[in-house]
Parts: sequence; structure tokens; C-alpha cells
Amino acid sequence: MCKVSDVKTRKRVGYKVVVKENGKYYSKPTGIEYKESSMVCGLSKERVGTVGGDNIPLSDKRSQHYNEKMVGRTSVLTSVESAERVKRYFWGNCIVKMKLKGTCYEGNFGGMDTIVGSEIATIEELK
Repeated sequence: MCKVSDVKTRKRVGYKVVVKENGKYYSKPTGIEYKESSMVCGLSKERVGTVGGDNIPLSDKRSQHYNEKMVGRTSVLTSVESAERVKRYFWGNCIVKMKLKGTCYEGNFGGMDTIVGSEIATIEELK
């Protein structure tokens, strides 16, 4: 999961790799459904996956990828190139442009800059 700093940012728009199913956008590792004009909620017990081969769901604090600071938050990558790299090497079948609102923070995912927030304003699928 993303590492969150305590540094606030004015940036709000970024790119996210998602799984698109039946016209809806989901996080493969957490199972969260991303919706416009919504708060990011907790992990979906029905859809939660595992990441990195540790076979422990992200909702389990024993997972090496669990991050307490990301509970109730999501992150977006600051460049579409970074999102394309994540899609190619990790997970997801779709990239969306996502605008966050409310208080946002700087973050990092695998050496790539991210924006972290808890409210989604808009989602637009990239073609």
C-alpha cells in the first residue's frame, strides 16, 4: 500500500489503476468500490484480495502491506506514466483519472509520487 506523509498538498488530480467490472471500478487488493462524490470506506470483506504473494488479506494487520494510515483513504499516482507501469506489472485492467477533495497529503508508492485523500470528487476512465 501507499506510504503517507504528514505533508499536506494542494494537488487533487491523479491516476489510479482499478479493476473494471460491470461498469463499476474496484481496487483489486482491497475490494473497495470507487464511486464519484463519495467517501472512501473500509475494506470489502467479500472482495478483498492479497498482494505480493504473502497470501494474507490487506485487511489483516499481519500483512506486510497493511498500513493503518491508509484506512479510509485512497491514493492516486501523480502521473499517467506511473499508472501505466503499475497496470503493466501489478494489477488492474483499467486506468482512471480521479479527482480527490478535502484534505490531501503527499505519499509514495514504490518510488512513485502519490496524492492521498479520503473523498472522491470525480472519476473519469482513460481510453
